Amino acid sequence: MTLAAVKARLDPSLLKLLPSANSMEWVHYPNASPPKALVIGHQSEEPILVSIAIMTGQQRMPLLQFAIGDKRLTQESVIRKDLVEPFKWLNTPMLAPKQTRILSLFIKFYFYEAKVVRSGLGGDGDYMGKMMKRGLLQIQRAKESTSGRRQGSERSTVDETDEEENESEEEERHEPVLRPRSFRVKSADHEKLVKILADNNELHYLDNIPTISEMQFSTQTNALFVGKRDGHDIHAFFRHTGNNAEIRFFFQGTKGRTHSLPTESFASQRILHPFNKTYKKDATSINKQEEARLTVLVTWYFIAAGVAKNVLAEIEDYPDQFRDMLAYVSQRMGPAASKPKHVGRLRDGLVDEEGIQSTLRERPVSKDDSEATTRSLHQSFKDPSPPRASASRKRTAEQAQFDDIEETIHEDRNLTKQLNELDDELDAIELRRQALTKQKAKFLEQRKDVRKRLKRQSLALVSDNEE
Repeated sequence: MTLAAVKARLDPSLLKLLPSANSMEWVHYPNASPPKALVIGHQSEEPILVSIAIMTGQQRMPLLQFAIGDKRLTQESVIRKDLVEPFKWLNTPMLAPKQTRILSLFIKFYFYEAKVVRSGLGGDGDYMGKMMKRGLLQIQRAKESTSGRRQGSERSTVDETDEEENESEEEERHEPVLRPRSFRVKSADHEKLVKILADNNELHYLDNIPTISEMQFSTQTNALFVGKRDGHDIHAFFRHTGNNAEIRFFFQGTKGRTHSLPTESFASQRILHPFNKTYKKDATSINKQEEARLTVLVTWYFIAAGVAKNVLAEIEDYPDQFRDMLAYVSQRMGPAASKPKHVGRLRDGLVDEEGIQSTLRERPVSKDDSEATTRSLHQSFKDPSPPRASASRKRTAEQAQFDDIEETIHEDRNLTKQLNELDDELDAIELRRQALTKQKAKFLEQRKDVRKRLKRQSLALVSDNEE
């Protein structure tokens, strides 16, 4: 696959967002062949370098090598560092779990654009075009967001200054309230996602997570209660700036100031179900893939609440991420998770979220039933009834079994991940072995010719001496 073929699959206006290859910082790097490296960022004022090597053999595979000085780095560690444009815009959960692949593709793009490497890119053109487009759209959103903040045209409702101005509302924020039924406006994205689950017989996944009626939103409609940190409420905030959608987490400190909460620290906080099912139970911090699942789940509730709009248009593979997230939550719940029974009932071609809850499976849902159910959910949330307490005690009695199963599942997933990483390393080693074997065969053939020539020269010399 040539660079021109990949470019042909992309919108020229998106490609213009990228700095030119000539404007990037290139340095001589004798440890690589070709001996040239691209500066993609800095750590403690030292440049983060990436070089490229073309593995020869049956397949020509471009491999990237990251380093700071003589110290080698992994691509997973590089993406969290202070990178330069355009690579810094790719450090976002919106691109996970393909984040490292997209970064790798953009780096290779520059090596070919600068003609440091001239052979074909390799790989599937459609896939590469799709990944490049996804990355370019994220760069576009990030630039528009930055430009909007710089011009002061739009202001986030979760900005710290706004929080300080509204300290009088603090008590109300610490007492999150349930939104009325009118708050839950069914958006087109919500309907599409539920229909996708119905089409794949996966509606039972929604039984594993609370409905929008059961969630706690603060007086700000874009503040979702997700847990506590040292007794202080943690809220997820949805911010829509231009075409850019972003989820951020905040908590109120002891002096009433609003503090940002890094997603990586979620595992050490008291996070509520189902958000705490998006990462491993015994995790001390969460990785990019787990962060992506958490973001997808939080975004779902903002979609269901009618706050987040046009998410499916902005993130093309959100439905796949959504289904994968629900499957993971189901796996984390173990035997307590809801099992598939039948394809959910469709009403006017769409599925009402309340119609797929476990309490409403026995009969079709009418409008009156739906309103009564909403009142019931509000009452049960504020004042749990004895049956719910009984169910809680039953779950506590079985928790030990669930924990054992979850630990086994986690162990299996970790081992599978490690095996996959080893397979990738073995594939790279095999390509290198093939290249060395081919080079060895070439040298053996050359040596054979040299020895034949030496033999002829020796015989000729002996013949001349005899004469």
